[in-house]
Amino acid sequence: MGEKPWRHEVREMEADSLNQDAEQIHAFPQEVQSPPSSPPSSWAKAGTSWGWTLEILSIVGSVGWMVGVIAILFTMSNRPLADWNFFLSLPATLAIFATAAKLTAAIAVSACISQYKWIHFKKAPQRLVDLDLFDSASRGPLGSLVLLCRRPKGLASLGALVTILALALDVFVQQVIKLDEVDVFTTDGRAELGLTHTYKGTSSLNSIIAASPFTANNIDADISMQGAIYRGVFNLESPPVFRCNASRCTWDEPQVSLGFASTCTDVTEPTIRSANASLWNGLRGSGGNLTTPGGVRLDAKYSPTSFQTVVSVGGTSLLNMTYDPENKSYTVLPGIARVAVFRTEVDRTNHLITLNKSEIIECDLSLAAYRYFNVSASGPRLAVGREEVIRLEPGQAEVSSAGNNNPSSSPVDAVAFSQSGIPVLRASLADMRAITLLLVSSSTGRFTGSIYFGNSSPVPTGMGDAFRRANISQVFGNMAKSMTDQLRSDYSMTAEGVSIDQAVFVHVQWEWLTLPLFVELLSIIFVVVILVKSTRAKNVQLWKSSAVAVLTHGLSFRENMAVATLGANVQTLSELQSMSKTIKVKLG
Repeated sequence: MGEKPWRHEVREMEADSLNQDAEQIHAFPQEVQSPPSSPPSSWAKAGTSWGWTLEILSIVGSVGWMVGVIAILFTMSNRPLADWNFFLSLPATLAIFATAAKLTAAIAVSACISQYKWIHFKKAPQRLVDLDLFDSASRGPLGSLVLLCRRPKGLASLGALVTILALALDVFVQQVIKLDEVDVFTTDGRAELGLTHTYKGTSSLNSIIAASPFTANNIDADISMQGAIYRGVFNLESPPVFRCNASRCTWDEPQVSLGFASTCTDVTEPTIRSANASLWNGLRGSGGNLTTPGGVRLDAKYSPTSFQTVVSVGGTSLLNMTYDPENKSYTVLPGIARVAVFRTEVDRTNHLITLNKSEIIECDLSLAAYRYFNVSASGPRLAVGREEVIRLEPGQAEVSSAGNNNPSSSPVDAVAFSQSGIPVLRASLADMRAITLLLVSSSTGRFTGSIYFGNSSPVPTGMGDAFRRANISQVFGNMAKSMTDQLRSDYSMTAEGVSIDQAVFVHVQWEWLTLPLFVELLSIIFVVVILVKSTRAKNVQLWKSSAVAVLTHGLSFRENMAVATLGANVQTLSELQSMSKTIKVKLG
């Protein structure tokens, strides 16, 4: 079908209008037009102003910022975050560097996309709408996406791809670093576990007699050990036996310390079996003393309708030292004291004691060695993975021979317990004797004694009230532990442990840096290629994104009206700048 007449007339009108516009553009004042008689030189083509300087500096700066990111990551990789001393945080600094790298690269890429449109129209006839596509792509990601989706344009598509990928650069750089809480193990003296291989209190022993059992001057246990005994009986908190100035501390090696141990046995049946049952014959009886299999005497008397014994605590010494004339040495047992507790129900009506409703527990207290495994501390708490109680064999007394050549009558300073598998442990004989006297002496009434219930009961003595309702074996166990902790709490000997602090470490996930480096590489390639192509292109000035440069190019239509030529009225960038500053225009 032939072309309709009205379409031909419209095309003629459009051509006339474009020719008129071109004539108006050609009619610029003569004084602003340069009259070169020869083609512009290569220097003029590069631009008498800045040429590619800004773009080159931008891409170099972008590389510099990215190198800075890599340098920071290498420096901080697998190091504590606390080593970062810059006033900005590490993530913030990396974000700034990454943003700077992206923005400086965008300056060069945007300019190169704009410059490529001139090369694009120079090499072959192109659709005029491509001008808008290139301009939109040079302005940001949306225009770049339109360029890629609608009309991919050679190298410009590479620049558009770089612009779009750069959107994710910040996110990927932020994912490069991972901050992990890591345990830092150090041996710096901040972890100390209190131990002792020697018990030396404040007691003194002035005279001994080589007999079994030996006798000694009446002496008092040192105040701290007395306090430990009472703390244990009433289940009060012991002094700390460790120092941990870190988040956590560990002692992985087994540690051995001198201490006290208790062993308790229920002797109710054998004690009652050996007693004279007629003494506890209801209203016709009045009770009497009970003797345990271990030789401890207990008060179990009562007075019908008047009073009855509720708790009775008795004790006997286990401290034993024998002299061997042949070896001229003393052998000392590790035992301290044997304490028994009698406890019965309260008869609120007749105040009678019924033996088969009573309980008798016998406990031995002695020196012992403790081996602690897998000890750890966190805050105020000390945890022991496993605790081994090592019974001590008889020890050898260490005799002071100062001023006396007869060992059998020389003062004894300490007892050394030496056996395989543990270090030599020592205890002052005076302090051992002082504890024995405290626990078994009936004259002082500080530990042993009885408490009663009734209207006219005797004055209570001793620690009986502590055993009235408590688990007797547990009370003695607590007492032994408290005494052991007291020995260890003076830190006369310590075991150094490992201090564990939690620190935030920087872990670099290098795989997340792949995209930023890829974008940087594409940017460099794109800028270099456009720079080379622009330099080699003939009669293509560095107009880049100049809108004035577009206005100076008129359309010259060919005969078929399908193809027009963009003609320039200026030849150099300096001419364009001079003209844009001089000419005034108005929208018609």
